[in-house]
Amino acid sequence: MTQGETLFYLREIHTHWCTSNISTDKLAELETAKLIERNAQPVPVVRLTSEGARWKNSGRPQRAGPGIGLTNKRKVFRRSGQKKTAPPLKRLV
Repeated sequence: MTQGETLFYLREIHTHWCTSNISTDKLAELETAKLIERNAQPVPVVRLTSEGARWKNSGRPQRAGPGIGLTNKRKVFRRSGQKKTAPPLKRLV
C-alpha cells in the first residue's frame, strides 16, 4: 500500500473505538503496520494507535505563512463607540 493510500484509509479511522467501512484486507494491512488496533467483540471496531495518529496528522496540509487560512474563522462583530444621532431638523419655512 502506498503512502497516499495509507493516508486515505487512515482518514476514516479515529483515535476512539469506532466501526469502519474499510475492507478487512486493508484493515489487516494497517494492523500489520501497527497503525490501527482491532477488536472483534461483540462488534468489529477499530481505532488508531499513537503511530497511526502521527501518520494521519503528518498527511494534513500545513499553512505556509500569511494568506488564506485552511479554516473559516468565526467573524465577531462588535459595536464600537456610542450610537450616532442625527442633528435636529431645521424648519424650511
